[in-house]
Amino acid sequence: MNSATCERVRDQLPDMLAGRLTLEAAQPVLAHLAACAECAEEARLIRMLRQEAVPVPAGLEARIRAAAAVRPARWRFAVPRPALIAATIGAALLGGATLLRQYRAPAPAAQAPAPAAAPAPAPVGPTAAAPVDARALMQPLPGSVDGGPFSSSASLDDLSVEELQTLLKEMQS
Repeated sequence: MNSATCERVRDQLPDMLAGRLTLEAAQPVLAHLAACAECAEEARLIRMLRQEAVPVPAGLEARIRAAAAVRPARWRFAVPRPALIAATIGAALLGGATLLRQYRAPAPAAQAPAPAAAPAPAPVGPTAAAPVDARALMQPLPGSVDGGPFSSSASLDDLSVEELQTLLKEMQS
């Protein structure tokens, strides 16, 4: 017969023989069993197995209960506990040091002294009212999670005097 049909019927045989299929669902299975000798033999074998009582070996229940009552020994590390604790602390310190090194701001590069130039003229007008403390602007706000608006590794120490003056002009405009 068709292997797809045989496979489908063999899947339904246990349910049909146990009486779990409706009459409508059992009709195609019965029709197939009448035409297919292999499936009919399998149905006969399943029916025979269901009719035979299988004796339980003597003492099986006692052996199962005894095996369930025995608690397995607690698994132990081959390494003593203090060594494991020390290794864990060492790994945590190493990881923390690595993270700190990654997020620490690099040291400012040495800059050559700028040639002596004429002092910049004092600002006139509303800009002369109060000097701006640029370092205070760069500090993170209390309770902030990141390093503030300029949280990259650059700092004001890395800027030249001209760059700082340009920055102040942009901030004032």
